[in-house]
Amino acid sequence: AGSRAPLSTPWRQLNFLAEPAAGGTVTLICGEPGSAKSFMLLQGFLFWHMRGIPVALTELEKDRIYHLGRALAMAEQCSWLARPRAIASAVAEQWRASWANQRELLDSFGARVFDQPAGRRIPLLDLLARVRRQAESGCRAIGIDPVTATQKGARSWDADEDFMLGCVGIAARHGCTIWIVTHPRDNKGKPGLDNIAGGQAYPRNADCVLWLTAHEPARKSMVQFMQDDSLAVSQYEHNASVAMLKTRDAVGRKRALAMNFDGATLALHELGVIVPQA
Repeated sequence: AGSRAPLSTPWRQLNFLAEPAAGGTVTLICGEPGSAKSFMLLQGFLFWHMRGIPVALTELEKDRIYHLGRALAMAEQCSWLARPRAIASAVAEQWRASWANQRELLDSFGARVFDQPAGRRIPLLDLLARVRRQAESGCRAIGIDPVTATQKGARSWDADEDFMLGCVGIAARHGCTIWIVTHPRDNKGKPGLDNIAGGQAYPRNADCVLWLTAHEPARKSMVQFMQDDSLAVSQYEHNASVAMLKTRDAVGRKRALAMNFDGATLALHELGVIVPQA
């Protein structure tokens, strides 16, 4: 009927090449620890919330206050605000002023962030029931970070399959998008659909699979990007990249985007498509 369009993410070319937030889809974000995948998820969900999109974000590592500290840092574009225990007394008043400045946002976004009691892992199928309730309540974007922090039971492969099939059905039924953060099966392996924790249940049933990699030191790549409504190519230095391993309904499969993670603002910025070198 033309009443609902895919959600736009903060990353223009990712929207076009991967359509990671189309209604009725499930997207995986995979990466090694420290690759900034949790920041990518939080940036996307804060972006939507600030535009009035109903969201629900389940954080299974650290508590709500921890992640609201990151959200405060993103909103104020000042990374040290995410580390209140490291703040010296000389700048404590500035921290309180920033919190007061963003209090309305943090109160409303905090109501959409869910955590787990310390030391307890949520059973995977209980998490699925939570996702279903969130979708039924009208959430258009539902996030989980990370699914690897759940309890699966003795037959973990069955739980993984049931969870992913359940997410696919929920997304299709309610027209929402579900983003799931996960980890590699082997941290020493290269990005690939066969190297995702939980086995083939995850990449097989997902509509979009993104693999985020941090580059230390930064890399130089030839990058294609839009400039004045035409394509341009230039060399850029970048400290991250997103490989689009699966894009069921888009054209970006097997391409990668050059990205920069800004440690000062905790934001991930898109540069363009990496041009393969001969």
